[in-house]
Amino acid sequence: MDINNFKLKCEISQKVHIDLQVVHRRIIEELQKGEYEIIEQNAKLISFDDCGHQVYKVRGASSPKLEKGVFDLIKTDQRILEEQDILKLTYYVSYKFVLFSVLATLVIAYFSGAILLVPAGFLFLTFVVHVFMQKSNAIDLIKKVIE
Repeated sequence: MDINNFKLKCEISQKVHIDLQVVHRRIIEELQKGEYEIIEQNAKLISFDDCGHQVYKVRGASSPKLEKGVFDLIKTDQRILEEQDILKLTYYVSYKFVLFSVLATLVIAYFSGAILLVPAGFLFLTFVVHVFMQKSNAIDLIKKVIE
């Protein structure tokens, strides 16, 4: 079991009204502005990663950035009326620290008392807020690319 695989996979997609080559160029520009490392790119896919390890960052400081993701540029058949190209962003949210913190708190609560379930609830709640913040960040990134 690899500890780095504890990631929640999330996907969002958006119809694109502009040429996919322009979208590709804009994605690269936005990723470079955001100081992301581009791992792989071709005409249909751009894979990126946040530079640095999340362990060394303060939780609030890393929240505006996505940790890791893949842009898929999907070309559709333009002959069909109302068909448009699609930009899909798959991004990942790590939950390993929250999982281990909640498990440790639950084990300690089992032996010490139920009052420690309150911090476990707060840890889980902060993770839920983090997931929603990452979704908002992903939507903002797509908006910057296609507008």
